[in-house]
Amino acid sequence: MRRRRVAARRGPRLPIVVGQVVAVAGLLLLLYVDRATPLALLAVSLVPFALGCGFALPPLIAAMMEAVPAERAGTAAGLLNAARQTAGGLSIAVFGSLVAGGFGSAGGSGSAGGSGSGSEGVFVDGMHVSLVLSAALLAVTALAATRLGRPAPRAGGVRPAERPQPSRRPSTRRGRPSGLSSRSSGGSSASGVDW
Repeated sequence: MRRRRVAARRGPRLPIVVGQVVAVAGLLLLLYVDRATPLALLAVSLVPFALGCGFALPPLIAAMMEAVPAERAGTAAGLLNAARQTAGGLSIAVFGSLVAGGFGSAGGSGSAGGSGSGSEGVFVDGMHVSLVLSAALLAVTALAATRLGRPAPRAGGVRPAERPQPSRRPSTRRGRPSGLSSRSSGGSSASGVDW
């Protein structure tokens, strides 16, 4: 709810940038995780990343959908989902190979930093490389998001966040809706509906 109010007042840029910066901080916090880190501390360390992504993604998606004409919204949503699925699959493959030891360590002996030995050290070293790479990419997108502006006015000159909301007051009319006649004589009305 809060991110919706922030986005409505200031445009999508602020929640997107703040969310991505918090997510970058969460990724960098995970660099302190090694094989001796307790699971409870690992779970708490994941919270900033999750909060940052949760704060940034909805306004990012809304800004993208508002940038396309209404008649192309279905195409834009499909393209967004296809890109998200493709990027998710590629990131699993690339970062998975880094975590599995496909980068930087020769012979599977771990790094000189002493983060572990054998396959556990390779895993931790690969995870750290993946985290740094992810944080760098996310920082680049946060920098790009600083160039976002407020949504352009659509037809009618009103920005989507400024559209007046429909009234929630109950109708003041009494009786039947207009155009319907009452069934006083048992016959059908002028509209052909049998009451």
